[in-house]
Amino acid sequence: MRNYLLFFFALLTSSVVAQKFDIRRLELDGDKINLYYDLIDSVENHTYTVRVFVSKDNFISPLQKVSGAVGLEVAPGRNRKIVWDAKELGEGYDGNVALEVRGRLYIPFV
Repeated sequence: MRNYLLFFFALLTSSVVAQKFDIRRLELDGDKINLYYDLIDSVENHTYTVRVFVSKDNFISPLQKVSGAVGLEVAPGRNRKIVWDAKELGEGYDGNVALEVRGRLYIPFV
């Protein structure tokens, strides 16, 4: 019985999939903010949904004025870039903001 459990445990550990997400740096470029990140996945054909949220609305709605490696079906990779136009906060906004990047495995809706 003990050998069967060990074999079963070995099968479980061999199918583990790992993802790693690291924000590398943030740059200010006029009214735009460039966010660089690494998204590493051990499965070659996985894609992700990546969204950016801001503290102004308590991280409720994703930002709309974003471009780059953001949205649906983002492929994993190193040095991915998201560009956000901070004018989305509105004219005259004068306050601190925090950004939150959320990603999840993309599963197409059929």
